[in-house]
Amino acid sequence: MTNTPESPKELDQLKQALAALKKARARLDAMEKSEKQPIAIIGMGCRFPGSANSPEAFWQLLESGTDAISQVPGDR
Repeated sequence: MTNTPESPKELDQLKQALAALKKARARLDAMEKSEKQPIAIIGMGCRFPGSANSPEAFWQLLESGTDAISQVPGDR
């Protein structure tokens, strides 16, 4: 026994639901594709507490667990 729509109204509702699903799937596909786009880092500058003035120095500061918090100098 096959389930078929009882009325034209139900058939219209099914068509609308299918169209909404297709639209949602297209949006999801577009979002997933945009998340996979490559990026290029063309420059980077750092100035962090603890004399971490490069990405490598900052990473070493984080890895070592150093507490680099200090008072703000009075001349600032």
